[in-house]
Amino acid sequence: MAEDLVAISGLSLTLRMWPTARLLKLYRVTHRWQWPILIGLPFMALALSYAVYILQRHYVELKTKDRALQESEIKFRSLVEHSLAGVYLIQDGLFRYVNPRFCEFFGYNSPEEIIDRKGPLDLTRSSDWPVVEENPGRRQEGEVESVNYVLKAVKANGEVFDIEVYGAKTLFKGRPAVIGMLLDIAEKKRLEEQLRQSQKLESIGLLAGGIAHDFNNILMAITGYASLLNMKLKDGALRNHVDQILKASDRAANLTHGLLAFSRRQLLQPQPVYFGKIIRDFEKILRRVIPENIEFVIDLKDKRAVMVDQGQIEQVIINLATNARDAMSEGGKLIIETFEVAFDDAYLERHSWVNKGGGFVCLSISDTGDGMAPDVKEHIFEPFFTTKGVGKGTGLGLSTVYGIIKQHNGFIHVYSEKGKGTAFKVYLPVTGSKPVDISHVSEFPISGGTETILLAEDEDNVRETIKEALEEYGYTVFVARDGEEAMTLLDEKSCEFDLMILDVVMPKEGGKEVYEKARGLGFRGEVIFISGYTINTIQNFILEEGINVLTKPFRPVTLVRKVREVLDSSEKER
Repeated sequence: MAEDLVAISGLSLTLRMWPTARLLKLYRVTHRWQWPILIGLPFMALALSYAVYILQRHYVELKTKDRALQESEIKFRSLVEHSLAGVYLIQDGLFRYVNPRFCEFFGYNSPEEIIDRKGPLDLTRSSDWPVVEENPGRRQEGEVESVNYVLKAVKANGEVFDIEVYGAKTLFKGRPAVIGMLLDIAEKKRLEEQLRQSQKLESIGLLAGGIAHDFNNILMAITGYASLLNMKLKDGALRNHVDQILKASDRAANLTHGLLAFSRRQLLQPQPVYFGKIIRDFEKILRRVIPENIEFVIDLKDKRAVMVDQGQIEQVIINLATNARDAMSEGGKLIIETFEVAFDDAYLERHSWVNKGGGFVCLSISDTGDGMAPDVKEHIFEPFFTTKGVGKGTGLGLSTVYGIIKQHNGFIHVYSEKGKGTAFKVYLPVTGSKPVDISHVSEFPISGGTETILLAEDEDNVRETIKEALEEYGYTVFVARDGEEAMTLLDEKSCEFDLMILDVVMPKEGGKEVYEKARGLGFRGEVIFISGYTINTIQNFILEEGINVLTKPFRPVTLVRKVREVLDSSEKER
């Protein structure tokens, strides 16, 4: 209470000392008629104080907004200045602003070399001028809000490159203008071209594989009947004619094998093996095909195994080596190298299709020959594409290489420069399996037997030639036109069959299904699969160890030899 009284007393003293109090006293003595004005003075002072307060607050708000505007300008200027895209502003046909990235794209040192000096036409190839002249005008006049197009741009040094342009209308100094950004799409175009090339090769591969499969069945009939005829002919002249038919059939078979390799439909029987060992074992053959005027160098540094079909990899090596030889008609140097490769994260990120587990072994075959122009290099893996003269090549050598490597889950890179040479680098994934020694065994002698065989083949001519050849050598043969007929025979006589010969692809049920159901019925004999090609759904099954495969077309005697080999091997195991 005492504190409140002190406070009130102080307030009273203040009021008495305030000018208004003195003015009121004066008013009472001399100016009684001016009292309303004097009473209003405190309210005027209060209003003035409030006005000052409002002005101060407004000033603070303006300063805050100005600071935010400056920060926003700095932020967006930083975004533009450090953008990965080229940013520009055009007005009256000239660039009024460009960012550093824009200058970098076009090979200029600073924006000052472009701003107010150059326009879009100065930085565009003449063939694209109509596009450039049309679009900025349409945007600036408000006909369209924004545009997007691709054109050929020209750098300061005259180099032409591809850019993608995005633009929209805006205002600059109160007048219409065009603002936009552009991207260097060289990398994008390169990736798109790679994708198109890959898709084209895949499409060609599907077509080639289908043709080769059908053609193989036709060749199988020709080869089969010619072989049977040859076995029965006594006349030397007639036998010679038949031999010529068989030789022509063999050449045609090699052609279809090349198509199947390109389409990745070859039947493979891979084993873990060292790349270098394959080359060492194959070196004598290679040296026979390389002339003396070509220096031949082998440098092998691989220490880890790869999972490959040795015969197919030998085909890759011989195809690439003979290609290199043909490119050095005046002599030169051929180098075959092997070494191990581990790709870094940046490479794997750019090439997502590369196997990221483990490492790779690289087979490099390089020459100092003619080299290739880019337009030739673009087509080298296409079937029947060749730069050799008529009669000097089928055009299947490199397409075969491409198919074999892809089927082995590898990839191939080509480096070539016209007049300087070419290098083919084949990459195959390493395997953790222990290498095996793959040696070429001599052919099993031709002999017959008395065993009972089930033959399932949907092509009539092929089925008849195989049946006749087997019966010629003493075997008892039951035939089926499809998988369903084969199962009927197995239900009736499964215990009687010593061997089954099954076509991989047949109507109703394929060879795989027949084999699996036969095992379920108690069949414990051997099986030989025959096919023009395999398909993904059965490929892994066929590659199991101990599974026997013959690829069409083959001569009947080849099958007879294989039958005897398989049956005798089975007897030894028992």
